[in-house]
Amino acid sequence: MEGDRLRNAVSIALTREDAAGIGFWGDCAGDVVFAYNTGFVWGVSRGGEDICPVEVPGANHGPQKPTAQTAMASNYGALLAFGAGIRQGYYRNRQQLGPYKMVDPAATIAHLLGLDHSSLDGRVMHDLLDNPHDA
Repeated sequence: MEGDRLRNAVSIALTREDAAGIGFWGDCAGDVVFAYNTGFVWGVSRGGEDICPVEVPGANHGPQKPTAQTAMASNYGALLAFGAGIRQGYYRNRQQLGPYKMVDPAATIAHLLGLDHSSLDGRVMHDLLDNPHDA
């Protein structure tokens, strides 16, 4: 409960086929996959609730939506890059441009090294590069 407003603990529920879009797939994924609403964790609070809101800093790995964040933490990763081919002082506005995926740095590094990255799952992070239009 947030103030006087009751909130759902589940943000989204998807079939296994659709859940790949938010990063859940494979033999361990059930027929229906759910992601917590922002600020919820699986656990037992002092009051005995099975699903409780985050009240103190801590790690909660599990079914969270990729965009989950609280005042204490975020599911977004950070990438620091320096060297030839990297755009100096660049910061990606994920609200306007969308986030990159965790597999994208591999394709970007392969691209910078001149290696074939066509078989990699990630995409080249062109806006991070000195020459973003360099294919």
